[in-house]
Amino acid sequence: MNKITKTILRIWITVSALVLFGIGWVALAHAQKPASLADQFTNNTIVVETVDLAPVLSLEELAGTTNRPVISQPSVNINIPRMRTRGS
Repeated sequence: MNKITKTILRIWITVSALVLFGIGWVALAHAQKPASLADQFTNNTIVVETVDLAPVLSLEELAGTTNRPVISQPSVNINIPRMRTRGS
């Protein structure tokens, strides 16, 4: 590229970036404003239900239990070919 083409391209990119920034700025300035937090909390009613949970077992109680589930894990044999790079 010659010098004049580079200059024209740089000016075009700068002008288009500034124009798009201005369009975005105007679009955000004229966008609908969000509702205030006070209005959001007064319009919504929150219902909280409490649930009774079973007590958590201690480590001694967990270690002393005899009803341990037997979990068998399936063995999977996957043959992956070795990558041969012949050095660096």
